Amino acid sequence: MMLSWPLAGLHWLGYRSWRKATGTVVRLEPDPHPIADDGVLVAPVIAFRLPDGATIEATEALRTNTKLRVGQKVEVRYPPESPTSARLAGNLYTMQLAVGALGFVILLIGLMGRG
Repeated sequence: MMLSWPLAGLHWLGYRSWRKATGTVVRLEPDPHPIADDGVLVAPVIAFRLPDGATIEATEALRTNTKLRVGQKVEVRYPPESPTSARLAGNLYTMQLAVGALGFVILLIGLMGRG
């Protein structure tokens, strides 16, 4: 849990320079290892335009059982120097939140065991 706060802070500093864009889900990429998750995880591929008019496609790094659909509009953030590394705006802090939640559960278990 203690690691999630500094990680979130470092990521926030890095994400401050990222630009926003509205994109469209153009397809859902299946998990390359479907046996591990029964084939239900996918990564949305988002197409968006840069300020210079160039169209970019970026695949979300997190594979989930997303509710996104092809054709849906979404907000993305991308580093100006590498727009293909774009991320869905709502997924920027997913890893930090997961680590923090796991730490909180471990803390609760530890506190309950002391009683």
